[in-house]
Parts: sequence; C-alpha cells; structure tokens
Amino acid sequence: MFSGLSSALGSASQFAHTLKHRLESEASAFQQEQQLYSQTPPLDTSCAKPEWDRVPSLWEDRREEWRALIRNLPQDPNTFLVGPHPPPAHLSVDTTFDVLSLDTCMPTAQLTLEGHPLVDAARFALVPRKIKETQFWRHFFWKSRELGRCTTEQVKPLLLYLNSTSSPEVIEQLLQPMLAIHDARQWAHQNTDRILEATQLAKDSVQLLAQQPSPELRQSLRDSCKYHKQKLAQLLGELAEHCSALPSPQLETALIATNLALKTVLESHPPAEPEPE
Repeated sequence: MFSGLSSALGSASQFAHTLKHRLESEASAFQQEQQLYSQTPPLDTSCAKPEWDRVPSLWEDRREEWRALIRNLPQDPNTFLVGPHPPPAHLSVDTTFDVLSLDTCMPTAQLTLEGHPLVDAARFALVPRKIKETQFWRHFFWKSRELGRCTTEQVKPLLLYLNSTSSPEVIEQLLQPMLAIHDARQWAHQNTDRILEATQLAKDSVQLLAQQPSPELRQSLRDSCKYHKQKLAQLLGELAEHCSALPSPQLETALIATNLALKTVLESHPPAEPEPE
C-alpha cells in the first residue's frame, strides 16, 4: 500500500515539476516576445503602412477590395496558425518565405497591430500560447503576399488552401466584404452608360421646356420631364441597392442634380390647365 502511495506521490510531484517548467517556459517566451514591442528607441513607422494599405500592383484598380480582404483575414485564427504547406496541383503557390528580419517587418506589423483590433486580439490569444511571434507575422505576411498575386476569381480557391483547416463557410464569411465591393464595382461599370444616357435625355427635356415652348409643346415636354424624373428616381434606387458596398459619387451626383433640375423646371412651368390627380 505504501509503495503505491509513494508511486502516486512521485507521479504527482513529477507532474507538478513538468507543469511548473512549462509555465516558466511560456512566461519566458512571452516576455521575450513582448520585448519586440518595447524596443528603445521606439519603432520608426514614418515610412511604413499597415498591410491593407500596401496595395500590390495587381490590385491597384481594386484597392477597396484589397483593403476589405486583408482587414477581414484576422477574423479567422488560422490566418496566423496555418503556415506554408504543399499546395494542390491546380494552384501556383510559392511556399518559400524567408523569415524577414524584425527590423524590416516590424514597422508594418506594428501599424497593422495598432490599426486593427482583430489583429491585436488574435496576437493576444495566440502568442506565445499557440505560436511564436515570428511565426504569427510570417504566416500573415506570407498569405498577404500570395493573395497579392491573384485575381478576384482566384482568391477563394487560394484562401481555401492558405487557411486549409478552416471550413468553406468560414472562408465564405471572410470573402463576403471583398465580394460585395467587387459586385458593386461590376454593376457600376456595366450600368454607367445607361445612367449617363438617361441623365442626358432628361437634361435635353429640361432645356427644351425652359425655352418657353408653345402651349401645345409645353404639355408634351412636361410629360417627358415627368417620365424622366420617375426614371431617374428608379435608377437612384438601383444604385443604392447594388452599390452600397462601394458608393459611386459621380453617378449619384449626376442623378440627384438632374432630378433636381427636372423638379425645378416642372414647378416653374406649370401646365396650362390643372392636371388630373
């Protein structure tokens, strides 16, 4: 009985020693990682930008999409936990990524950390409990680099690989803001000519009615202006519906200004006879 008790006490003592050593190691690692952000002198971030503002050349005409994509990545912890691994055959991915010197990457990392509460929260939760500081940033910058080399259509399959342990539903959620902006940009591009043509036709009717036409022509022009006013109101509604993620000030301004001109000319040139309700 005593030998069994002695063995149990020995196992408990060994477990306590192991646990103490582990906690001391984690505390030491945490202190070392924290020193990265307590350097003297402070980090010079005057020439740096947070990662979402470092727009790759391939994304230059999709700046808003890039910003939404990079700012949304920290929602998934696997953005920081999953590192380079063999890609599937259908993807062209560079898995080599030399660990940047801290002097090189830390200004960008610091601004990224300070500029986004999700990054700060992820770092607090993961470093050094689950991952080292250098790995945390290495994985993040590696994924940013690879995403910076792809088209909008290539983002989803690439991100499914980069965050390979995340579910497709999580990936869809990460991509939702970027895709909403992409769809808004596409809609505006496809409908710009239609909107500008409608505003020009409305302006033509405004000018004709403003020239004091004959009573017979006045009513016809008033009907035209009323039609265009209704049409522009409809287009404003479509613009608000499809472009809420990426407003189009030029189109919105054109529609509002022309609609106001229609309202003004109709009020200043009333019908010869009262119109039926």
